[in-house]
Amino acid sequence: MTNSTWFWPSSEDVNDFPDPVGFESEWKPWPADLEDGPSEYAEIFSREYIQNSWDNIQQNIANLQSQGLELPSRPALKFEFIRIDGRNLDKFSSAFGLDEQIQRFKNFSKDQLDDQRLGYSEFLRGDKKSLTVLICSEFGAEGMWGNFKTNGNALKQPSKMRFALIQTSSNKSGPAAGGSWGHGKKAVAISSKFRTLAVYTCHADRDGDADKAGVTRRLMGVSYWRQHNMGQTEHRGLGVLGEIKQSQTGAWGGFSPLENENADALISSSGLPQLALRDPDNLDQRGTTYIILEPTFSPKDFKSAVERNWWPLLRSQKLQIQVVDFDGEELQLEPEKQKPLAPFIEAYEVATGVKNMTDSTSKDISFQGIKVGKLAVIADVSENGWSNDNNIPGNTSLVALVRNDMVIAYQK
Repeated sequence: MTNSTWFWPSSEDVNDFPDPVGFESEWKPWPADLEDGPSEYAEIFSREYIQNSWDNIQQNIANLQSQGLELPSRPALKFEFIRIDGRNLDKFSSAFGLDEQIQRFKNFSKDQLDDQRLGYSEFLRGDKKSLTVLICSEFGAEGMWGNFKTNGNALKQPSKMRFALIQTSSNKSGPAAGGSWGHGKKAVAISSKFRTLAVYTCHADRDGDADKAGVTRRLMGVSYWRQHNMGQTEHRGLGVLGEIKQSQTGAWGGFSPLENENADALISSSGLPQLALRDPDNLDQRGTTYIILEPTFSPKDFKSAVERNWWPLLRSQKLQIQVVDFDGEELQLEPEKQKPLAPFIEAYEVATGVKNMTDSTSKDISFQGIKVGKLAVIADVSENGWSNDNNIPGNTSLVALVRNDMVIAYQK
């Protein structure tokens, strides 16, 4: 196994790395009876992470279909919250070089600590009795393929891993594609109390200009910290875990993620059975695993956020999503049992034909003599039914905007 190390580029190495701190303050709570919900961290992460993964899975299926190739048997996302302690924590910390992170944190001055806003990380402050981790795994996706370094060759396909974790521009396209640094990367960064994670990806072998021939797995760690100095050395704030080879352009020029057996070896040495190796020849095992250290939200909050933001996808059953708490119990995703969501779900399923309309609750709509659709009215006037919640300000004028299996917004 190649020895991995953390490297902190300077501003000359990386000149377009934005400040990730404070993104959560841009979140505005949903109105009316949806205002009392999960934390902004859970809301933001559930929206951005699942959107990116679902886009990747759909793109993979479309590409395979266009080539007449076999499809994954069951696309899925799995979110596992785990707590590591004792010897398992020693193994995990050693595998991912976390002592280096703790030492860097200890070397900060008081002013630097205040500026970094990392102080609420128990682990960085030296509490090494345990560490919470969120493992996010997608299955049946494309994986993050592409050349990590193109050296200016326009014919070479750039790295999806680099776009996802470092670059400020994005190569995503399509009606469901999200933003670049404005959302996705910041959402991932603030999901960790000390803004540190690792990513392990698996994809098909792509030679030629698409990727380095024979490389099918990669692993890289990332820290999203603020610009700082260590001694007389200035650092941009980005920390990366991987390997550094000799390069005429310096350490950053020689940096690359761990590849193939080296990536697998680090996963195996982590000591976590939840971190499974991936086989690039197995369609269902292609995809990416995010390992988020010290998540900023609880399993319960995350479950609620997934239900609120992704009930169209959950009800469609096009993608299996699992949430497992710290005790190893799967939390059932049941958005229809959230009373504020019930009217939207019922109306959506009537509109999309999942539930039938009756003549007494619907009316044909015509334009210039041409039938263009139906207008339907739904209600729940039973005891404690949601139609009786008209005393909550805003409830009677609240709408859900839905696009590509996701709730874009709840608006008054």
